[in-house]
Amino acid sequence: MNKLPTPLKFEEVIQKETVKIALSEGAFLIQVPFIENDSEVVRMNISIERGLLRAIDDCAQERGLTRSAFLATAARHELNI
Repeated sequence: MNKLPTPLKFEEVIQKETVKIALSEGAFLIQVPFIENDSEVVRMNISIERGLLRAIDDCAQERGLTRSAFLATAARHELNI
C-alpha cells in the first residue's frame, strides 16, 4: 500500500509560491477533513445518556438502520464527509 504524504497545515499551504499566485488570480482554498480509507470495523465502548440512547435506537429503527450504522452516519454528517 502506498503511504500518503503528510498533510500540510493551512499556514504552510498559503506560503507556497504557486498557491499565492493561484489565490491572487481568484482561486480559493477549501479545508477537507482527512479520514483514512480504512474500512476495518472495530468494536468500541462509549458512555451516553440513557434517554439519548433510546432516541438513537428509535430513530435508527425508523430508518431501518442498526445503532452502529446510525452513529456512523451521524459522525460522517458532523465531519462533513
